[in-house]
Amino acid sequence: MQERAKSARPTPMQEMGLLVADLLMIQVCFLIAVILFHNLRSIRGDFADTLGYFYGLPNVVVSVYWLALIFLSRFVRRLFPQNLYGEILRIFNIVSLGVVLMLFVMADLGDPTSFFSTSKILILTYWLSLIVALSFNRVLFYRRYQAAIDDANSIISPLFLPHKLVIVALDLVIIAACYFASFLIRFEGEMPHDDLVGFKASLPVVVIIRFSMFLYFRLYSGYYRYASISDLTQILKAVTVGSVLIALPTYLLSYANIPRGVFVIDWLLMIGLVGGSRFLLRAGREMLPQFWVQGKRTFVIGAGAAGEMVLRELRKTPLGYKAVGLIDDDPSKQGLRLHGVPVLGSSAELERLAVKHKVTEALIAIPSATGGQIRRLIDSCRRANLTFKSLPPLREIINGQAALSQVRNIKVEDLLGRTPVRLDSTRLANFVRGKRILITGGGGSIGSEICRQVMRFQPERLSILDRAENRLYELFLELQEKYGGGLLDPHVADINDSGKMERLFTELRPEVIFHAAAYKQVPFMELFPEEAVENNTFGTQRLAELADRHGVGCFVLISTDKAVRPTSVMGATKRAAEMIVQGFAKRSKVSFITVRFGNVLGSDGSVVPIFRRQIEGGGPVTVTHPEVTRYFMTIKEASLLVMQAAAIAKSGDILVLNMGEPVKIVDLAKAMITLSGAVPDEDITITYTGLRPGEKLTEELFDEEGLKTSEHENILVARPIEFDWQALQQELVGMRSAIEQHDREKVKRLLSEIVPGYLEKQLELIIRDRG
Repeated sequence: MQERAKSARPTPMQEMGLLVADLLMIQVCFLIAVILFHNLRSIRGDFADTLGYFYGLPNVVVSVYWLALIFLSRFVRRLFPQNLYGEILRIFNIVSLGVVLMLFVMADLGDPTSFFSTSKILILTYWLSLIVALSFNRVLFYRRYQAAIDDANSIISPLFLPHKLVIVALDLVIIAACYFASFLIRFEGEMPHDDLVGFKASLPVVVIIRFSMFLYFRLYSGYYRYASISDLTQILKAVTVGSVLIALPTYLLSYANIPRGVFVIDWLLMIGLVGGSRFLLRAGREMLPQFWVQGKRTFVIGAGAAGEMVLRELRKTPLGYKAVGLIDDDPSKQGLRLHGVPVLGSSAELERLAVKHKVTEALIAIPSATGGQIRRLIDSCRRANLTFKSLPPLREIINGQAALSQVRNIKVEDLLGRTPVRLDSTRLANFVRGKRILITGGGGSIGSEICRQVMRFQPERLSILDRAENRLYELFLELQEKYGGGLLDPHVADINDSGKMERLFTELRPEVIFHAAAYKQVPFMELFPEEAVENNTFGTQRLAELADRHGVGCFVLISTDKAVRPTSVMGATKRAAEMIVQGFAKRSKVSFITVRFGNVLGSDGSVVPIFRRQIEGGGPVTVTHPEVTRYFMTIKEASLLVMQAAAIAKSGDILVLNMGEPVKIVDLAKAMITLSGAVPDEDITITYTGLRPGEKLTEELFDEEGLKTSEHENILVARPIEFDWQALQQELVGMRSAIEQHDREKVKRLLSEIVPGYLEKQLELIIRDRG
């Protein structure tokens, strides 16, 4: 970046060439002024005499004068944008200042420059020709030397945009009108002849100085549809500085006999008219659409900052909605008005208010709402027969990922009401950047998202391992399209293939492993316990041994809340995997870490895609039990927190992600039915099927271990339960024998010995469900 900036500066030879070109243009402009001077004189005389100005001393004086100004202005370049527009702006200010100085200082020096006081047309022509000629030089210079390094957008001055030209023309009229009006007001409508002459003589100078100050203070760089106090401050600065520059030479140099009251009146009129014009433009932009908008009659739910933003946006761009009223549960806001829209009542009154005001739509503008609040609002909208939409999250608006005008349907993720994850990007970058990363189960929901996030932090190489070749191939194409294929290393392989795993570890030499490969469908694993043990438990043991033997830096096991007081085969096998990782953590130089979390919204086999499929099919939606609850987080959130946890953990830690409040599955089902536009238990029924084998009513994230805080607010540390490592090794040998004998009952029995109480908890659950 520094080299690029450095190359943008002209060389001394280029600067000298530009000065020579400027000298030629100065000669041309002076010649035009001389010719015009000859034609405007009442007694023209011989043209050869007039040309004496051009061939004699006056031309030399004027040329040296302009070259000196241009050269000295190089030292104030930093005050202007470092691009072509900035150069043209600099030239405009130099020429304007130079012409004014010539008028004030040189008007009485005698013959060499006396023609400058002959006609206002001559003054304006000379000023304009110099600006055009010198700006033309800059355009050619930039095309020749710096076109490759200037952003094309920076070459176009905002002054030359069509809608800006209207503002410029309006300002020029205001400048002249205010100056003339200030004379009329000062002399109570009857201007003396001498003062009228002073007005005419000084008007060009006033216009040049005022307009120069408007450009200098960037009055044409703003969006007047968003005019604010900061814009008024800039106007105040531009008008005040301009008035000082006009008034001081008048008194110090006795240029014209203009009463001082004129400048005060002119200052007041300029501030009122220029500032007023900006705010009238904004008011017209906001108010005029309201007179003819015929959008859907809409309630805005939420009378806070987000609600105010929505109303402001609707006034500028109605978007097909007409805000009839605000709904807010805060009693102190009842009866108030926001941008002229009244707060009509609370969400409990939504049904009555919708009928009274004939409203059909609702925009939910409460970014801080919890998942429970969103679900209650959806239920209230459903009872009131209102179609409802939501704003994009404020973080997306601030980051430029969405616009306030992009109202959208409420997503299932909104029902969780989860706050954005705070990441220590520096810590994550240090953990990942420049390292060889291996992710097992990379084609799955969590594994694939970890792959996406890892690639953001520029690893040396990302090896993705999965035995499902379709998902692996799709992920590879996605990442290759975004990041290129040079850092990617996909492998179709099974973690239970010991020989292949050994070869891969030798070849890849991974430094960090995220172990996400696992069987996770609870009911299905009850039917195939030997496969669950082989994949979830022995697969983890195999990878841990390889990591220890090959000196991997960090091994991260991705576990589940079902491993806490497990009542299922799947949960028990993951608990056994946690124990293996804890055992290696005590005996290896490798950092072994476990990260445990609950359900991931929208992951393969989770309730959300199942519910969505059932709703699309017209129902019924099946829920196992009316009281069953689960913890949820989004796939992206879970993946980011897994990486963050790995970056801050110490070997042997069991890190538990903060899952927030548990959600009743039946409430989630009802909300999803409502989001589809149907009515729960009327259009689509909900049926209860009973808890499936191995399922709990509620999930837990820790048991007797207890929790303590970590340096990240969304990550907790569980205290591991002690166990006998040698006994575990012997039990695993017995388990291997049972699997080879295809004895499923023995597999379950041995699993209950590895994870004490597993079968007893399952039996208690069955008895409670039947009771």
